[in-house]
Amino acid sequence: MKKIFEDYKVGEKVWKYGAGWIEITEINNESAYPIACSDGYTYSMDGKLHVNNRLASIFPNEFKIPKEAFIKPLPKLEVDTKVLVWDDFMGQSVKRYFSHFNKDGKVVCFHEGKTSWSADNQTTTWDNWELAQ
Repeated sequence: MKKIFEDYKVGEKVWKYGAGWIEITEINNESAYPIACSDGYTYSMDGKLHVNNRLASIFPNEFKIPKEAFIKPLPKLEVDTKVLVWDDFMGQSVKRYFSHFNKDGKVVCFHEGKTSWSADNQTTTWDNWELAQ
């Protein structure tokens, strides 16, 4: 079975996600990771980085991953679901009741641990959250 970079030569460019085009600086066919590149790393003929050897790290063509691929869909939570919330500067979480997610995807809870029944529509937005156990 032919390897992706088998016919590549020193001086040719390969695409590395997050770094762009890098150059092949050396090919040592005696090594398990024969392709040395200008980023200082070595790769297999399949493009796998010598450190993890699991996923391809270099590619013959440029590609872009759309930002939407990294967006995790928000769960459907019922109003008054029990959640633990905290801001980035807080040392510990506090108990709150869920109201909704705002347009930025942050969790919004009823103010001071109140519920939809008692909060008079007062809410607070939090940086982080998880379901209460």
